[in-house]
Amino acid sequence: ESDGTWSLSANENPKCFANTCSPAVLQSQLPLNMIQVQDCLGHPVLGSLCAASSFRCESGFTISSDFSFTCSSAGEWMLNGNVECVKGCALGEYSNQNVYGCLPISICTNAYEKAAATLTSDRICTPYTNCNANEYELVSPTATSDRVCHLVSPSCLDGQYEARSPTADSDRICIECDTCEPGMSFRTPGTCDGSPVASSDINTCTRCKECEKGEYASSVDTFEPRLCTVDADTICLPVHTCPVGDLRYGFEERAPTFSSDRVCGALPISGALPPEVRIWYRATLVFSGLQFETLFTPAGDLTSDFVEVLVSALRELLADFDDVLVSITSSELISSPSTVAGSRREGVTSNRDLAIGVLVNCQRHNNYVDQNVVYEDVDGVHQSRALKDIIDNGRAVIDNIKREVNILNLNSTVFDDLWLQSSFGDVFVTEGIVQTSSSKESDNLLLWVVIAICGCICIALWVVTISRRSRSVKQKADLIDSSLPLKSISSKQRKRSTSVPQGRYETEDESASGRVITFIGV
Repeated sequence: ESDGTWSLSANENPKCFANTCSPAVLQSQLPLNMIQVQDCLGHPVLGSLCAASSFRCESGFTISSDFSFTCSSAGEWMLNGNVECVKGCALGEYSNQNVYGCLPISICTNAYEKAAATLTSDRICTPYTNCNANEYELVSPTATSDRVCHLVSPSCLDGQYEARSPTADSDRICIECDTCEPGMSFRTPGTCDGSPVASSDINTCTRCKECEKGEYASSVDTFEPRLCTVDADTICLPVHTCPVGDLRYGFEERAPTFSSDRVCGALPISGALPPEVRIWYRATLVFSGLQFETLFTPAGDLTSDFVEVLVSALRELLADFDDVLVSITSSELISSPSTVAGSRREGVTSNRDLAIGVLVNCQRHNNYVDQNVVYEDVDGVHQSRALKDIIDNGRAVIDNIKREVNILNLNSTVFDDLWLQSSFGDVFVTEGIVQTSSSKESDNLLLWVVIAICGCICIALWVVTISRRSRSVKQKADLIDSSLPLKSISSKQRKRSTSVPQGRYETEDESASGRVITFIGV
């Protein structure tokens, strides 16, 4: 008014209204290929923001940068920033119609890509399959394929061994065992029962054990020997020793073999050897140079080791004979004050010797072979002599004893100074009939007898030769005398007769004239 005041009509009621923006941005205000997917939140007024999440680019386009819209005082949306929808997405992104712009393609972790990403869809990932405890990984997973599991093969059967145990990514491997040769090899324990085998124990067959000297293949829960089979090794037990001098069990009835024990029986009564077609040697062997204290048990008996050594030594010595049985019938320490010359301990006086009674018998045959020639020997004379000669060979007996000591792994120092001082006994082919004597003393006597006989023969031959020469000289003299007168002959004859000793004698001679002269004498 003129008076300087504001005029207000009665009908007027002035009001102030805030400028607002509409929830939707005008299409003309949006960048090319951009669309609004949701209204701006709230009631936009001056300064209100409409976030980029309400917008997206059309399919095949992506937002180039972050942006927003601000409501202006004029009630219009103003674009903040320089944004546009560009063609396509960057590498490793895809365009989602439900989300503005491009999104990063998902990365599969502990999963494989079941479906690949496209320009408008993400990659689809599926977790890997985990194998169960009774499964192994047959095919390994990849970025685009799943793991393939397979059931583990059943346990290996008897007659097989597990060369490789199952793992997370491998199956069990069973291999058929080699065929073991009966009597020569057997299954190696733990290799063919289906159990795992270490690489160093692949040999499924083990060579059968050979019983050592003094052992035999035993029987287990059966009367048959436990020899090596394809499933088990040979079991060896010590050979039983017949007790020395035992009347009931001191005689070796059957020698041990690789598969049977020695059989012991009653000793034959003196003077009554069993009536078999065999050769029997009953003698006493006297040994010197032994460390006797190691050969006897506290009870005073010979140790079984020494008995086995002696029996085996004699049996080996008679290897050319069949079915040799050796029994030790007695043992006794005897005084021996003499010194054995030529022994390893010459000059050392032995106080005691060991006398061993032995009874050896072997099969007798009707023939024998000498230098590949067969001779008849029905009465066993040659075989008896051969037996005598072999056992009388003291050096061979000692060598065999020491060899057996080494084979049986005994203390060899006990036998270092051993020698066979003497052996005496008889060899029989029939009880009561001595075929030959095995005494060394009797051999010496026989030698002297032979020498004496030879001497007598030589003397007899010498006497016969001298006698023949004398007779020849006499005949020549008679021829000369035949040319003399009868008186001269008679005289000469009478003269020669006078030199004959006293007594009656009678001889007869024929002279050149045919006259017979007879001498009779006593």
